[in-house]
Amino acid sequence: MDENKMLSQIGYGINSIENTYGNKVQSVAEASWDAWIKYYRPNENSNNATVSYYTKGGVIANVLNMLIIGESNGEKSLDDVLRLLYAETYLAKNSGFTDEEFKKACEKVSGKDLSKFFENCIYGTEMIDYAKFFENVDIEANFIQTQKDKPWLGLTMRNNIVTKTERGSGAYLSGIYVDDEIVRIDQKVFINLEEALKNKKVDEKVKIEVLRDGNLLEYEIPIFENPTKAIKLSLKNSKNESALKKYKKWMHLD
Repeated sequence: MDENKMLSQIGYGINSIENTYGNKVQSVAEASWDAWIKYYRPNENSNNATVSYYTKGGVIANVLNMLIIGESNGEKSLDDVLRLLYAETYLAKNSGFTDEEFKKACEKVSGKDLSKFFENCIYGTEMIDYAKFFENVDIEANFIQTQKDKPWLGLTMRNNIVTKTERGSGAYLSGIYVDDEIVRIDQKVFINLEEALKNKKVDEKVKIEVLRDGNLLEYEIPIFENPTKAIKLSLKNSKNESALKKYKKWMHLD
């Protein structure tokens, strides 16, 4: 895997969680704890209430790695934390380690109090300051809107039947439910959303008729801008020796 492919893979994971509303609701620690009752038993509201502990776990591990590399000026990484735990727990005590012992190991290797990081990013749902952490390894990180000015209702359907509504969308806020059957939009027979929104603009409204439990209901739904975003990661190629050292450590090039 070359460096550009590596950046692409990292960006893919970040985009996946940051475009999932559940990321604002469920911490990665909760996602791991609740895996057997939520992650492996998804429902129509899972996207709005949960986040993948696989994907976010990988993102958090990478962020923690960049933090340690930055704090140690490229001398240490997350690898050193795992080696330390292996030596001091498994080999020395023939045991695993607790969450608190993991945190202390990270602090010992990085030389930094990581209480705030663990509280906000692992046990909390605060948005990660990606630009700050990528700066540690000489990478510029910026989010861009990939669907700017594109009309969005927040609906997912199969054969005209609503299978999911995105939290915060016009459809969600207006009361469209999963299993509603859309029969008309703006008094026209419904074909598909792309066709229905073809000439619509953000901040306009559409009238949607749905069939629910045998009753025909009408809703006026505001059209929002599609919020989908993507992180853009690019090499800064700084000339100073320290930046190059940290970048090589992160990319395993040293």
